[in-house]
Amino acid sequence: MSRNGSGTYSLPQPPFTPGTTIASSAVNSDLSDIGAALTQSISKDGQTVYTGNQPMGGNKLTGLGVGSSPADSVRVSQVADGAINYGGTAGGTADAITLAPVPGITAYAVGQTFTFKAASTNTGAMTVDVSTVGAGNLVWPDGTALAAGDVVSGGIYEVAVSATTPVFHLQNSAKPPLPRTGGTMTGTLAMSGAAINEAVRVDVASATTCDIGAAASNYVRITGTTTITGLGTIASGVRRQVVFAGILTLTHNATSLILPGGATITTAAGDCALFESEGSGNWRCVNYQRASVAPLNSNIAFLANKNNVDQTLSDETWTKLTFGTETFDNGGYYDTSTSRWTPPAGTYLINGRWGTSAFGTANVGSIGIYVNGSRVYSNTIADGNGTRDFTAAITQIMTLNGTDYVELWGYVNTAGASQDIDGAAEFTTFSGSRLL
Repeated sequence: MSRNGSGTYSLPQPPFTPGTTIASSAVNSDLSDIGAALTQSISKDGQTVYTGNQPMGGNKLTGLGVGSSPADSVRVSQVADGAINYGGTAGGTADAITLAPVPGITAYAVGQTFTFKAASTNTGAMTVDVSTVGAGNLVWPDGTALAAGDVVSGGIYEVAVSATTPVFHLQNSAKPPLPRTGGTMTGTLAMSGAAINEAVRVDVASATTCDIGAAASNYVRITGTTTITGLGTIASGVRRQVVFAGILTLTHNATSLILPGGATITTAAGDCALFESEGSGNWRCVNYQRASVAPLNSNIAFLANKNNVDQTLSDETWTKLTFGTETFDNGGYYDTSTSRWTPPAGTYLINGRWGTSAFGTANVGSIGIYVNGSRVYSNTIADGNGTRDFTAAITQIMTLNGTDYVELWGYVNTAGASQDIDGAAEFTTFSGSRLL
């Protein structure tokens, strides 16, 4: 057959001349060659099978039917509209779905993708089976199993084959993601073995209206000394953790700046507060912690005694009483070597007493509370009934600043004689406890 390599056909015999005798062999040669050429040509009714690749020369196959089996060609529209990957409305159950794309598949390959419409909302972990090839787990790309509600009835989803065992990765969720620039969550955020790391602390200068709501962090340090009467306007429920850099005044307002106890606060460096917005520019301080104060629920208290060691008081001389033994010391603020108590800032109840079983007629006994070495409270008792048991006692509520130290001192007027006080705990003790 005389094809020229580009598909052009030529008869093997030269043209016949009119009026001459034609040899049958020549005619039969041409007819046989034409028959062979027709056999190698394509029948339009589909009887002929291609035996080689067909170069199209930049031309198109037009009018194609819709491919419906794996060996069929596909139309551009099938690719463009995703029909060849669409598994239709999922069959099976809510958590074990089946997909039936057209054309179907006979094996899984890593990277295959399929879309489907969910018929039900899942209740937990899911599996997928495509074209009955075999079911595999449907998980998030990090391998985490799906939770209830990750696939919602009526939603369109895409899954990708990540392993031919098979394993499928869900590529989208029923829940819209929050944009990186911020958004509003409409459900509960459940953390499992992870933390939410917030923005680093930012400084906000004190002002009459100190706008902590506009700060780019939930952790704010307020600098400066300007009195604050408001904290700015932001949605209700927003919280800010605040630390104060120095001394300023927070002015209580029953609507716009609600402070603990309804009282104005003078801050100190290192004080911390938690404020919660109630909307419309109104804020409530839900917690305030002094830098120099132990937590309010700490049971700070002590009781000290002389452990049966008597002590002598000189006549008309204030003498510090020593208490070298602790019955208890919650917080560890009492020092037996100095007989001083130096608790954190707060309001305290101080108790002290000294006593003796032999106090002379017309003697006077006094007991005093000293703060930082100076007497601030005292109580004097005169006894004119002869020698007998005697006790000088004092109880006082007082406010201490965190560096103040408290001591107990004694005094007698015994007409020139000294007075021994009894070291037994039933006579002589020193104690204190926190009230506020």
